[in-house]
Amino acid sequence: MRADHVYSRMRELFEDNMAISQAKNKDYSGTDNDFYHNFKYVERLGICSLETGILTRMSDKFTRLCNLVNDFSKAEVKSEKLEDTLKDLLNYGYYLLVYIKDNDSPR
Repeated sequence: MRADHVYSRMRELFEDNMAISQAKNKDYSGTDNDFYHNFKYVERLGICSLETGILTRMSDKFTRLCNLVNDFSKAEVKSEKLEDTLKDLLNYGYYLLVYIKDNDSPR
């Protein structure tokens, strides 16, 4: 497969992920329009850091992804496709990367 085709598809998928993220964030950000509003709850509750909270969500998605790849027929939630789980996992990765970069975290 040609590289330009793959990059073109990646761009399309990234733009779709951006639209999904923007729509979902409206449901999660609260009235203060803080992108990380829902992720900060784990810190407020004394459970873990925001970064670890995002990693936990990523772990959830990765586990679901592994199970779906192994046998999608056993999925209980049929409305969330493998593609949806992958998109969520990718978005969580971007959320964590942006947070770390914006907070000058030396990682």
